[in-house]
Amino acid sequence: MVGEPIDRARQIRFWLLALLGFLLVLYLLRAMLLPFVAGMAVAYFLDPVCDRLQRLGCSLEVVGSILRDLEHAAIIALEDGRLRVLRELPAHW
Repeated sequence: MVGEPIDRARQIRFWLLALLGFLLVLYLLRAMLLPFVAGMAVAYFLDPVCDRLQRLGCSLEVVGSILRDLEHAAIIALEDGRLRVLRELPAHW
């Protein structure tokens, strides 16, 4: 038993079951993982902006403050738009 090579069909079956189990775990945890995946996507797209600002001479703290302020402005703009739609909703009924 120990040291014997595993036949190819058994090895393929093992890895397919492992992949299926992994995909099942991802599916079950999808709601919990979404904020982390979204955060990684935002960080991926903002990394070149941070690099460019640092090359222009801004410190990392200044770059972080700029991006934080832009994020707050975007959240306020989105929230304002959502509230405007909610205020106009009764007029459509």
